[in-house]
Amino acid sequence: MMRKALFLQFGWTFVESQGKISDVALIAIIITGEFGAFQGSLDHEKKDVYGEALEATSNQYDSTNSYGLNNAICGGDGCSLKEQIAWMSIQEYIYGVNSTVLVDVSNGVWLKYLSDAEQAAGNYVYNGIDSSWNWGNVTTEQLAYYKVTAKVATNEYPGTDWFIVYSGKNWQ
Repeated sequence: MMRKALFLQFGWTFVESQGKISDVALIAIIITGEFGAFQGSLDHEKKDVYGEALEATSNQYDSTNSYGLNNAICGGDGCSLKEQIAWMSIQEYIYGVNSTVLVDVSNGVWLKYLSDAEQAAGNYVYNGIDSSWNWGNVTTEQLAYYKVTAKVATNEYPGTDWFIVYSGKNWQ
């Protein structure tokens, strides 16, 4: 459905001839729903969360960094269709029951993240330390289990106090 929405609105601009979404468009869409709300914030914690989450996205996309789990989903030539499907299947914004991804794609909300997506596709590192690999929402008690690279208080999900970005070596 997402691919169809992109094609209907933009033609072949963001859908490649072999049927997959362009990698940069997919990254921009992931940013939109997973942590894009923190972009451009004057709040230092939110800026750090955005920068570290962008680095985590970059590492998930394509990284040979041995600090983390070295669990990059796509290899140096970009994502195959199979790899894109695998990556989308772990993004709550895309698979979630209350997902707004189709509305956001149709409305073009994700387009404002294209330049950041291009950076993420090019091995983006925030603050000189390439250690961020994942993000999520946790309780205050769960913070102790992660090597957190950035965090911000949030009430987006009931029962979780923090949105965190964490290293691939997440368990302390």
